Amino acid sequence: MMPAKRLVSIALLALLAGCGKSGVANPPQSGASGPSAHMPARRAGFWIQTMTHDGKPGRMGEMRMCTDSATDTKLSMIGRQLAKAPCPRTVTRRADGAYSFISTCKMGRAGVITSRGVASGDFFSSYRVHSESDVSGARFGPMNGHHVTDVEGRYLGACPPGMSPGDITISAFKVNLHKLAGIGGALGLE
Repeated sequence: MMPAKRLVSIALLALLAGCGKSGVANPPQSGASGPSAHMPARRAGFWIQTMTHDGKPGRMGEMRMCTDSATDTKLSMIGRQLAKAPCPRTVTRRADGAYSFISTCKMGRAGVITSRGVASGDFFSSYRVHSESDVSGARFGPMNGHHVTDVEGRYLGACPPGMSPGDITISAFKVNLHKLAGIGGALGLE
């Protein structure tokens, strides 16, 4: 895999983890709870996201992204594409307003990933996701084992000049999610 494709793949996985997409872009009605609850979509605009993995800052640093409703829809479609193999996910809205989730995904060469965690925040100005995952059968050995990932997203306002909805910037690398083709192949799922 080319380094740029690897970077984009990792970024998109981080992005999907950060927004906690469950394949549904609409927020739950107030009072929705139980296993049928869905995490809400993020507010449209400019977001910055940071991630720690196993207690260490993410190698990619800050990820900046410009979102709109079409971007959230695209993320939901990518989520469904990633779930070509069985990937059951249960999302429960807790009494405190946070969302608990658990999933087991068969990710091809990336192995089997069982994740459980909590997403909290208003998804309008900020969100936090804490996830603990157990990975087995990954071809790249260091991926296997128990991993803890924390993602924080913060809304910064309208998208700045030079960024369009779907743009993701990591360090000096910029890609537009809507122009990215073959994400399944880049992630080793096709």
